Amino acid sequence: MFENFSFGLHAVFLHMSSLILSILTHNITLGFAFGFLAATGIYIFLLAEEPSHIPLMLVHKPNVCFEKIAVKSDNGTFQTSYTEFQKTYAKVKILIYSAILAFLALAFLILIATPILHP
Repeated sequence: MFENFSFGLHAVFLHMSSLILSILTHNITLGFAFGFLAATGIYIFLLAEEPSHIPLMLVHKPNVCFEKIAVKSDNGTFQTSYTEFQKTYAKVKILIYSAILAFLALAFLILIATPILHP
């Protein structure tokens, strides 16, 4: 009985891998992935007022970044609000993490698919 179950489980995984490979090798999938990465990069540079601040936003916490990035007026107050900066900071983090996740998933699937497609 266990032998039949293991054969059935093996068949399910074989068909799932076949489905994933057929989706992966489709040109639309690769085009979408590369387009998503390019659009994410462009959007991040448009979202950040200064693209040179992006590495700073990735490394430091929002309060530290705000103190380094925000411009102070003559009387010592910041010209931009901290809540707006936090929203931008969160958007940049989410976009970067989603782009990294999409790239790693694509690279992982390509590495898995290549030996199966070309033995």
